[in-house]
Amino acid sequence: MKIMVSACLLGDNVKYDGNNNYNQELINFLKDHEIIKVCPELLGGLPTPRKPSEILHDKVIDIDGSDVTKEFTEGALKTLEIAKENDIKVAILKRNSPSCGFNAIYDGTFTHTITNGNGITADLLSKNGIKVLNEDNYREYFKRRGIESKDKDFIIKKLCELKYNNKNLTLPLGWKKDGEPIYRDFTNISGLFITGSTGSGKSVFIDDLIVSLIYKNTSEEVKFIMFDPKKIELGEYDGIKHLLIGKAQSSLKKGYDSLIFILKVLESRINTLNKTKNSSIEMYNQRNEEKWPHIFIFIDEGSNLIKMKDAHLALSKILDYGTKVGIHLIYATNAYLKDYASSRFIDKFQYRMSFDLASEEQEKFLNIEKSSLLKQGEALIKNRNGEIFKIHAPLVTDEEINEVVVKNIEVE
Repeated sequence: MKIMVSACLLGDNVKYDGNNNYNQELINFLKDHEIIKVCPELLGGLPTPRKPSEILHDKVIDIDGSDVTKEFTEGALKTLEIAKENDIKVAILKRNSPSCGFNAIYDGTFTHTITNGNGITADLLSKNGIKVLNEDNYREYFKRRGIESKDKDFIIKKLCELKYNNKNLTLPLGWKKDGEPIYRDFTNISGLFITGSTGSGKSVFIDDLIVSLIYKNTSEEVKFIMFDPKKIELGEYDGIKHLLIGKAQSSLKKGYDSLIFILKVLESRINTLNKTKNSSIEMYNQRNEEKWPHIFIFIDEGSNLIKMKDAHLALSKILDYGTKVGIHLIYATNAYLKDYASSRFIDKFQYRMSFDLASEEQEKFLNIEKSSLLKQGEALIKNRNGEIFKIHAPLVTDEEINEVVVKNIEVE
């Protein structure tokens, strides 16, 4: 696999101070991959050494106040050109850099203060469908994408095209042992709870659902809200037209604000249904020219969010009334929830899906035993009737994710 990598991480003396950010662990990891190394700042014509620069008010300013945005932009464009020439799908870039930082950069005060944001090059690569990682999170990303199958029938796009899958919200969950595909119509599902240890497959399964929904629905038919505090799982969808809020939320406050916003949407829809004497979103959309989109809320590792009283109440209300008004919650975590989520709350989810769990205590709390015996990519699914069946989750490839992101990115 070809991987684009910041040259400073490989030991090249291209930092602003003439040194490097040599990372032996990363180099060891990359030994079986083809490396395409870049330094966007050098490609943009800046020398080494050079004055340190940071992003302030959408401009790149060096420590003396000079505007070097032109050079950083030129370097980003040349980096993208190299990436396209080499068919790059993944880039590992230096964290926090005004060129290469993704989701976190220095704030422009030259005080080593971090703020949310993207470097010039990282932002451009991401908008062109390239997954941007850094030296801290690349291992987790590749670990969770390590579920592979030689059987092309497992690929999510094929599952979406099979004859069984004839409704827009009928989504593939995977395959049974005998090869039978398993689908569920999410029209009648307000909540899916997904749990499992790191690397077991739960984050890949969230990608399965997202990509399936995008394949089958326009941005007018389905909207997403995403909460991803780790900043590596759902950020790849930033900017797509299906997002009700333009990017995956990572801060606790923004995640909370998003939930309160959705709660207001839910209550407004309930009031409208009552006034218009419609029993559901399906009936409302059949009778009205202006259609309501179904809204899917994806929460990946929201244990801190659920601790907040109002957020917990909002989630409970979504689970109680979601199917009526077309709002659906997909909640994934590897945390042990017993300390801040009651079994009554967990029972509100119509489906519980368990990948490999870390302990028997978790299994007992979630009432899904033997999850620890599962292989990577396998999951047990339990519905409200107590029925349990085992599936192998589909494979969603980087190419499929890149395809739906590039086709559905919001043009500014």
